[in-house]
Amino acid sequence: MAMKTDTLFEANLRLIEQRFPDIARRLDGIEHFESSIVWEDGRPADIDLGGSRLYGRPAAQFVRDQIEAYFAAPERFILNQPEGICLKSIVSQRVYHGILATLRAHGITSLLGQPKDVIGYLLIFGLGLGLHLEELIERTGARHVIVIEPVLEFVAHALRAIDWSRIVDGCERRGGSLTLIADGDPEAALGSGMGVIRDHGASLLDGSYLYLHYQTWATREIRSRFKEHTPYQAMAMGFYEDEVLMVANAAVNLMRQPFHLITGDPRPKRREPAFIVASGPSIDDAVDTLRRWQGHAVIFSSGSSLQVLLSHGIVPDYHVELENVPEVVDFLHHMIERNLDRFPRRRFEGMRLIASLTVDPAVPSLFDETYFFFRDSVSSTHAFGTGTRMIYFIAPNVSNTSLALASVLGFHEVYLFGTDCGMRDPARHHSKDTIYFTTNKYRSPTAEPALSPYTYPGNFGGMVYTDLLLNWNRQFLEEAIRIYRLAATNCSDGVVIDGATPRVPESVRLTNPVLDKDAVARQIREASRRFGAGEFLRPFDLGGFVAACERLAVDLADEIERSRAEDVTIEDFQARIGGFLRGRSRDYQGVINMVSGSAGSVPMIAAYYINRIDDAEARKEVFHDFRDDYDRLVRDMCRHARRMFAMVAAGDVDGLIAATKNPYPEDGDDRQDGTRADAGTAGVTPSAPR
Repeated sequence: MAMKTDTLFEANLRLIEQRFPDIARRLDGIEHFESSIVWEDGRPADIDLGGSRLYGRPAAQFVRDQIEAYFAAPERFILNQPEGICLKSIVSQRVYHGILATLRAHGITSLLGQPKDVIGYLLIFGLGLGLHLEELIERTGARHVIVIEPVLEFVAHALRAIDWSRIVDGCERRGGSLTLIADGDPEAALGSGMGVIRDHGASLLDGSYLYLHYQTWATREIRSRFKEHTPYQAMAMGFYEDEVLMVANAAVNLMRQPFHLITGDPRPKRREPAFIVASGPSIDDAVDTLRRWQGHAVIFSSGSSLQVLLSHGIVPDYHVELENVPEVVDFLHHMIERNLDRFPRRRFEGMRLIASLTVDPAVPSLFDETYFFFRDSVSSTHAFGTGTRMIYFIAPNVSNTSLALASVLGFHEVYLFGTDCGMRDPARHHSKDTIYFTTNKYRSPTAEPALSPYTYPGNFGGMVYTDLLLNWNRQFLEEAIRIYRLAATNCSDGVVIDGATPRVPESVRLTNPVLDKDAVARQIREASRRFGAGEFLRPFDLGGFVAACERLAVDLADEIERSRAEDVTIEDFQARIGGFLRGRSRDYQGVINMVSGSAGSVPMIAAYYINRIDDAEARKEVFHDFRDDYDRLVRDMCRHARRMFAMVAAGDVDGLIAATKNPYPEDGDDRQDGTRADAGTAGVTPSAPR
């Protein structure tokens, strides 16, 4: 039997060396094993951990019982219907209504509750001896299998217990893959697994399985991280019309606004404390602390929190804005109107603005001094920010922006106020002194507040209501604190923020003397390069953007044509389009990022419906019709993008501002509101999801 297991081990090891060479090298580096296989009748029966055993009974019996119990109530990802995504984007609405019209045209009036014959991923947390792999893969029919084992020794044991070539070959015969991740660090394991999901497509998450093989802190934590982060993979990452606003606003700001530039380049560490002020509901209980210590810290107001501070006579040293929408201008005018005694000229005189280049061009004109920065990942940065170090962790909320900016400016000691990332009372979602409560136009309905299904531990105990966006807000605050190695104090009565010390506002004590705020501002100004209106764009070949749009239109059309000859399913098509869009920014001078958000996301809308069609032939026909519609859509986006960049090249400020009022690609077959004349939501009924 030893010869047989040695032969199996050697064959498996050769496969691991070929497929997962990093794991093979690490296995070779193990000098002493802390665990060993328990053999019974020549078969692997358990893993001896020294003082205990992994399974506690014969592994084959353990696996049989566990798998039967699992399939009685499997843990799966089932995506929600995509209407929520569609309501945020006219481009997405066009696809959404188009796919519904196509379904009706084919006589399809009902859909299955979950994908038919399409299981994208099987995520297995814990390898152990690996006896569960083959049956799990067979019964789920998953295309892509991701196995995560925190204990490297267990990988070595599994090489003696199962035939890896049979498992890998079986996955690949179905057109799939098997990925083995050996990492006990939950964050690293998450990053590796999410990389696989991004490579093969997030829409394949719909209907996928999660399987916890054995329970330790590491396997539970890794599984928890995946459950927490996976919903973000299924979110649309940018809409075309939003990217139009980004490009148009940035171009106009660069053309007509003098400014100082803040980059991601590190600056010397500053000794002054910084107050990061957001507008979460708990800020209302921290105003006295802010007023008491305002002279001892540099204050950054974040979006709507400016109104809170002004309502209590506190003027921030820097006001930070992130959003690109015109409503920000309305918000600021509302604040001025409430403070005309302080701002009689209807401008924030004496105040400094730090804003993304993508803000509405009317925003900088309201301030005396403007600092711009390039936000990460957006199309305007890919187009105009080449060679400039962008700033990370500045989204999704403006509180993230303030913390990231304070960090790159060199502030180390930071205090968070109103960064609740949630709410204890759903009726109090913001400070009572924000525009959401002080004007009817933007007042949020709170008579019957909806309880969020998500909760998270509170900074001062208990549980706090949150949601996906606010949870993302928290994660990026934590990342900024970790990456910039901040000494952070969280004075907010919201969710706990890892890396920030909880402290009730009343207990804050600053030992440094009153600051010379003018000297601090002068130092920051002198360290930030100044550009006159139009100066930043002069070195650019602006006509090259137009040519890049034309190349992109041709290349995308060619890719879609190849799909007609080669792709059988919507998943094949998504993999093709995703592969084309990823990492191609430099090939097209950044303009591909203007269309890639929608171009990469809208197939997920189609896939949701196509994969729930019971009949395979009908599924294929609807996919073909969608691909034709998609072809027309991306051609429209490329034509529209070309017109946009032609305005940039011509310096047509008025044209760009007008484009922000109607940032949608035109389609002669579509109504102005973006929906098809024959579209509608009636007539197609999804079944219950389970």
